[in-house]
Amino acid sequence: MRPRRRLSEVERRNANVHTGELAALAQHPLWPALAAEIDDKQQRIERMLLSGVLSPPPQPFDQRKADFWNGFIHGMRWFLAQPGRAEGELERAFKKAEGASR
Repeated sequence: MRPRRRLSEVERRNANVHTGELAALAQHPLWPALAAEIDDKQQRIERMLLSGVLSPPPQPFDQRKADFWNGFIHGMRWFLAQPGRAEGELERAFKKAEGASR
């Protein structure tokens, strides 16, 4: 594992502001609507892929298409997880700062 570069005070402050902005996204009133839309999209993709698997033999199953959509779904899930990840980072940074100030 590569050692992390030490951030300057300004870089650290900017990173904390950016992380805070990401964490605030999960508190936005429309975030649940986005999450629901992503869930719906995932279900539509899964139905499309399942119909391709179950289709009669003249149309062979396209594994590359399935792999693409699988990656797309993982990307959407990663996107939704970022505010929670950022909130965890902020909490760790605050705890670390509290420990250093004692």
